[in-house]
Amino acid sequence: MRRSGNRSVGFESKNRTSTQSLCARCADLGLTCCQRSQIFLTLGDIRRIRKATGLDSGFFRRATPSQPEYLADPEVDPLWNRIFGLDGDRRILASQSSGDCFFLGCAGCRLSLPIRPLVCRLYPYEYNPSGITGVSGQYCPSPERDAPALLLALLAMNREAAETWRRILYLEIQEEFP
Repeated sequence: MRRSGNRSVGFESKNRTSTQSLCARCADLGLTCCQRSQIFLTLGDIRRIRKATGLDSGFFRRATPSQPEYLADPEVDPLWNRIFGLDGDRRILASQSSGDCFFLGCAGCRLSLPIRPLVCRLYPYEYNPSGITGVSGQYCPSPERDAPALLLALLAMNREAAETWRRILYLEIQEEFP
């Protein structure tokens, strides 16, 4: 769930101005994509987060998918299902007691963009090992979720950067799960 701290549009929230970023407004309302999904972490994600935050543990855990659609069709994405352990679990970001992502604050994600998990940086893009396949605001609580071009603009998403992150994600999956 990529967040942008510098894009602003009008939206009513309970505690902030109408010029805050889309993700900050959602976080302020307590409706976030981070509450609606479990975020897979590569070992590279964990290394980047540890280095930036000084945290050794507590920010991730192992869990089975809460949403069955999380399992990929092996013909569409043969690499994705490698991330699951023998009992069907995988590493995900831990949640706060509210259900929010461990790193979600009132202004959105507390991790800078280069430190955020690759899956977060890629959202709302859909992807597979071959490339970016589309845009889906499925986990976005904002009305903009139904307008992919607007959602990408509000999040200041860059397809070229997303393609780079997608390549890194699959390289890290392949390195860990050959």
